[in-house]
Amino acid sequence: MDNRYDLNKCRMRSFLQHNTLRLLRDLMTVITVEDVNQENICVLNTSLSLFILARSHGNLHHYLDALRSWEVENNRAGAVTSNFLSLLRFWLEYYLYRGKDCLALELSSSIHFSEWREIVHMLVHLLEEGAAGGVASRIRASQDALSVASTPPVAVS
Repeated sequence: MDNRYDLNKCRMRSFLQHNTLRLLRDLMTVITVEDVNQENICVLNTSLSLFILARSHGNLHHYLDALRSWEVENNRAGAVTSNFLSLLRFWLEYYLYRGKDCLALELSSSIHFSEWREIVHMLVHLLEEGAAGGVASRIRASQDALSVASTPPVAVS
């Protein structure tokens, strides 16, 4: 008898597949740096765990782009990403001197603390780049287009 769990019938998996973006957006904004504490930092850690999963499936940039698009479409520029960037900076400071909390996070999640730190640093970098990069990315894209256009054609023999 095969006792393997059928992921295709898993309701939680189905829910996450259809609601990850909304769930991330909610988790990224339900608390602010002003009201984060030891009781609710789990909200921030939950969002980070979803980003760790997204990265492992190659969806990290997709979710960040979708969140930025949502902000633009809803005239809420930076409402999600700015708040989350502040929370990420707080997270780095919070866990800097809390060895027991780092260990507890690692043991409760089975994710090495180095991976938690890595995703936070990556998200900080990507969100800072995105905040400054709205205009910068368009400039880069036009520069890339110009360099491609100015490249002499290659002769084919």
